Amino acid sequence: MDCHDNSTLDLCSEPECLDSVITPKRRSGLEVPHTPDHDMLKVRYVLFGRDVARVERSAKEALEAARTTISDLKVKDQPSPGCAYCRNAVSLPCWYCAECTGEFAQNPFVSPCSSEFIA
Repeated sequence: MDCHDNSTLDLCSEPECLDSVITPKRRSGLEVPHTPDHDMLKVRYVLFGRDVARVERSAKEALEAARTTISDLKVKDQPSPGCAYCRNAVSLPCWYCAECTGEFAQNPFVSPCSSEFIA
């Protein structure tokens, strides 16, 4: 979501892939490097051009909600939410379900442990 050059990156869910710096030299069409600290949006379906703005807006709102939740819990000295898969406490960066259904409706936080489930 931070790289707005109308280009997409397909990253696998393995940590070494997600932690990579993708430079314009490695990926033609990029105007600026993609770094691991960029906010990312992962979709599990084909995203049509007409839906991009809605999905991105939803993802940004969900990301802000996730950051606020984790920040508020830290201020109150309460534990972080648990991962939907392993139940361990999550911290940023983490995956967060923006359009939640099923088990994610109850707990939208997902840690990197679940890369095989969210691939």
